[in-house]
Amino acid sequence: MTSIDHARWAAYLLAAVDERQDVTAITKQVDELGIDDAYAIQSALLELQLGRGDTLAGAKLGLTSAAKQEQMGVSEPVYGWVAASSVLDSTGEVDLGGLIHPRCEPEIETDPRCE
Repeated sequence: MTSIDHARWAAYLLAAVDERQDVTAITKQVDELGIDDAYAIQSALLELQLGRGDTLAGAKLGLTSAAKQEQMGVSEPVYGWVAASSVLDSTGEVDLGGLIHPRCEPEIETDPRCE
């Protein structure tokens, strides 16, 4: 089994963010990248961000539905940490030119009168 240099991959991802450059996914470059390695890279990336003055904004869950888990070949949700520098102000406009792969993820809020 090959040892994964978590710090190297975290620096690779942070450089991509800083330079606003599309990069090849780590999973396309490393044959045996396990979930523990992915979380270790995520932790190293967050450490780099916090080390340069960023702050923690919150947590993010992914792959929470059974259908999406099946589609992606996993058996449980994944989680991540959100740095404040990646949170956009909801009251302002978004400059799409400053984003690498812009996407929207709708959040549906129910009307309290319907509960």
